[in-house]
Amino acid sequence: MEGRLGTSRGWTRTKRGARGKWNDRKGAVEGNKGARSAKRTAQVETREGKRVHKDSWMDLAFIAGCRLTFGKWARWQSSRRWTDEDSYVGMVEVARELSRGKTAEQQKQSVLLGFPKIPPLFRKLFPLTRWGAEVNAKITVSMFEWLVGPSTIEEEEVPALGGTVRSTVVVEKCRFLEESSCTGMCVNMCKAPMQTFFTEELGMPLTMKPNFEDMSCRMIFGQLPPPLEEDEAMTSPCLKSCPTAAATLAKCPSAGKL
Repeated sequence: MEGRLGTSRGWTRTKRGARGKWNDRKGAVEGNKGARSAKRTAQVETREGKRVHKDSWMDLAFIAGCRLTFGKWARWQSSRRWTDEDSYVGMVEVARELSRGKTAEQQKQSVLLGFPKIPPLFRKLFPLTRWGAEVNAKITVSMFEWLVGPSTIEEEEVPALGGTVRSTVVVEKCRFLEESSCTGMCVNMCKAPMQTFFTEELGMPLTMKPNFEDMSCRMIFGQLPPPLEEDEAMTSPCLKSCPTAAATLAKCPSAGKL
């Protein structure tokens, strides 16, 4: 009887020990998952009052491609590093050089030169429907964080698509606008070419509404943009932090040069 009891107690201790090891392993796995999740979401940190983006190797590849294209048309290249967040600063410097001395239309065309030619099949795969607009919004959030920073998707009334559609990308704080600190570069080298590319080349109307006060932006897929000459963004003033700012003017001279 005592032998059986000893065996039973031993089995209980073994079972408890195994259960403890299992819980330890489970806790370690969950801890690793949490660490990986934190690593994925911690893409932006603040350093000395300025946001610093942690670019992946793929982000750096996209930045380098954009920087090289701008440099080709500007016939100039920044001396900044290519292997960390400094490369994005270099890309913006090259974009600023590319915009120098050009009208708004010339700046827009300079950017469009670097956009790929899209086959007609794309319009069939992603037609102007609720589904097509929502898919474009999802692609933008997942593929363009390197350019504009973190963003989310919200619902918005889009009359052309027959009601409320989940096709509005909300950029928390635009990385390009924050780094360039220039209303004109935002309008002429991002908003205008992007609207033209999606609306005319891809057949998916896009309206971009930058907020120059908090540097956020709303990208509404499926909504036809107004003519640039009627767009309120064209009459927005210079940002105080703009390196070439004309703070006394009622609107940014660069954005207004149609």
